[in-house]
Amino acid sequence: MKYSLVELSGLPDEILLMILKILPKHEAIYKCTSLNKRFNRILHDSTFTNRLALLTYRWNLFMNSLPDSMLDQFCQQILPKIHHKIQWLKLESSYMKRILLAINTIPTYMNLVYIILT
Repeated sequence: MKYSLVELSGLPDEILLMILKILPKHEAIYKCTSLNKRFNRILHDSTFTNRLALLTYRWNLFMNSLPDSMLDQFCQQILPKIHHKIQWLKLESSYMKRILLAINTIPTYMNLVYIILT
């Protein structure tokens, strides 16, 4: 029996999106956003970025803070590119100042409907 090697990049966008949705969104965006233009386009699509929780969950019970390096990348590189697509954002209250400073102005979050602070 012959085995064929299928690369992740060979899959259709719809399948990649289904795979990426299995991961926590913030982790998928953080780990894959700089792979290539195609992944950037998929991960920055509003269907993927409209609801974002910047928290990690353990055993579906406890919420943990993001590591500082991950939060820094979100504030400096990721949020400035996707902030206008976010409608729902869940984060620790201690993150709020850093996130707003990363965007510089509150009006850039015009589409934001909910902010849930923990």
